[in-house]
Amino acid sequence: MFTLAENMREMQIEAGGGELDVASIHAGQPVRFSLESLPGRSFTGVVETLRMIPAVSNNVVSYTVIVKVENLDGSLLPGMTCAVDFIVERSEDVLMVSNAALRYQPTTLSAEQISEMVFNAGLAEMDEEQRRLAVQAREQAAAQSGSQANSRQAPNTGIAGLLSGSGPARMGSGRQAAGQGSRVEVVMRNLWFINDGKLEVMRIQTGISNGSFTEILTASDLNGRQVILRERI
Repeated sequence: MFTLAENMREMQIEAGGGELDVASIHAGQPVRFSLESLPGRSFTGVVETLRMIPAVSNNVVSYTVIVKVENLDGSLLPGMTCAVDFIVERSEDVLMVSNAALRYQPTTLSAEQISEMVFNAGLAEMDEEQRRLAVQAREQAAAQSGSQANSRQAPNTGIAGLLSGSGPARMGSGRQAAGQGSRVEVVMRNLWFINDGKLEVMRIQTGISNGSFTEILTASDLNGRQVILRERI
């Protein structure tokens, strides 16, 4: 038994893309992949086409994506198994922070203390009029919360909700994914750090993430900041 290869210098990958992911896959899109047989090495390719015939396995729908790959050094052989990453957006020479720092929340403070610090951190990035509106919205939300303590309430999505620290706030950034017309959302997150021995927090706008680090789009001066990743027990 043997296989005839027409040209080993140009090969293709048949990758399975889930139905939730194919919307962000298009021809000409850059691809990065690694091989089980060559750990530590990374290869690149380009999406050639997306086959529209679905494959269903265990009620999971997937589509075959054909990736064109150059094999100039002959490292790639037919039948090899690889893990493929489709690059939806790329950023270079940007400020990044560990995802662990964005997940961190101090255990030494109460929920009320955290909410107050996050709110004040948000005020620092506003002008005088924005601060007035934010304080006013927070006071109104507190009054409504007190008068409706025994009734079910909808989640707070106003200005106070953006700064209370109860969850990430999303806003349109106007940035576009490579080759796509959709806008990429910018998320407001809390970043805790040590300043002169004191615990402080700032609100930052974050961009894309590679799973380990996240891009910081706008923030106050972070030079010399000791960002907190975790607490030692």
